[in-house]
Amino acid sequence: MKKRILTAILILAALILAAWLALRGYIAIEEKKRSDAPGNGAAYDVENLEPRNDSPLAGKTVVFLGSSVTYGAAAEGQSFVELFEALDGV
Repeated sequence: MKKRILTAILILAALILAAWLALRGYIAIEEKKRSDAPGNGAAYDVENLEPRNDSPLAGKTVVFLGSSVTYGAAAEGQSFVELFEALDGV
């Protein structure tokens, strides 16, 4: 019985540690998203880009797979995916 309780306590401690580490990672990403970061400036905002009228990708469906980079986690949710959408109309 004591062995079961000890095992349960160890599992709970491991889960708490994992949650804490995940939260620290999330906080680090959020801190990097500062709007004063040069790469997040208005010049790079997809709303300020002119679309390419002669893009061979226009109207095509493209599936992007990835991680936080594909999502744009450190760039306020704008990544190369939104760039392709804004410039090439995919």
